[in-house]
Amino acid sequence: MVKFSLNTGSEYTLVQAAVLCRQYGIGNLELCSEMGGSKFTDIPLNEIKEIVLENKLHIPALNFNSKDDTDEETLRAIFDKCSALMIRKVITGGNDSLNRALKLGGLYGIEVGFENNAGTDLNDPAAIDAFYSGGGRAFMAFNPGNFAAIRNHPYFGVFYAGKCKKHIAFLRIVEKLYTGEEAPLFCGHSEIKELISALIARSFNGYFTLYPGMMCYYPVLKNTMLAL
Repeated sequence: MVKFSLNTGSEYTLVQAAVLCRQYGIGNLELCSEMGGSKFTDIPLNEIKEIVLENKLHIPALNFNSKDDTDEETLRAIFDKCSALMIRKVITGGNDSLNRALKLGGLYGIEVGFENNAGTDLNDPAAIDAFYSGGGRAFMAFNPGNFAAIRNHPYFGVFYAGKCKKHIAFLRIVEKLYTGEEAPLFCGHSEIKELISALIARSFNGYFTLYPGMMCYYPVLKNTMLAL
């Protein structure tokens, strides 16, 4: 079963993100540690619950997108709220926040993962392979656009040849050129179609993450998946 999730990043408020989910009929909304100028930890718990229930949403993950997320006190507050909301996955940046989060994740029963974001120590395919070869136990939010932007082949060079394929829980639908510029869906160097096909063939049970700027391609994406 193909599952889509929406990640609106820090620009949208929770209410705006819920409206966008409803507009496109997407039932899975990823939250972020900062949304529309408000920190996740500062949004009242009952307000989040009300919005989630009113819009019949499922929250598959909380994404770290604030520079303060490596602070231990902030991490504990994030994990406390995730636990109260029954959010079972958190997605961090590089090793610093990842290592701290992994320690807390075991205490809270929350899975911890990372995304290959630019500027982090787990953006390089060799570093990711070394992480998993060394027994790394985090799942991955695979962002093919970020790999393309550093002139790696996301499918052939990273997914197919690397060690991350069995650890992927989210595939980010991000289309970029080798220059780092964004491109229309299937018109860049992100090799998204190949990645989708390979994951579906492997009975992928994770999420295909969409972003506001790519929503115009949502019907094309759904039809492409039906044809695979």
